[in-house]
Amino acid sequence: MFGGDIIKDYLKIVDYVSSLGYKLYAAEKDVKKFLESSTKNKVSVEVIEFPTGDKRALRDVFKKYDIRGVFNLSQARGKSVTDVDYVMRRNPVNFGVPLFMEPKVGP
Repeated sequence: MFGGDIIKDYLKIVDYVSSLGYKLYAAEKDVKKFLESSTKNKVSVEVIEFPTGDKRALRDVFKKYDIRGVFNLSQARGKSVTDVDYVMRRNPVNFGVPLFMEPKVGP
């Protein structure tokens, strides 16, 4: 699952993760467009609805799509607790899913 600011650090991560056979998801269309048009390998990214106000629905999304890791490289704090980037960073921790927020820590 990818979100946050669109920065070129994502490209190396996406190329690595996609080569391992993982399905790629994004919470926003602009992230999908950037990843599909900019990566070295041709990748397919599915945009999924990311409920920000309903924790039970959010847990169901993580389960339905079998999300095993979240990459969110935001350069700024979320504007509120319902901001998509804030929710993407907070809830993987609650659900026991690895969260990567620093590109140098990733692959």
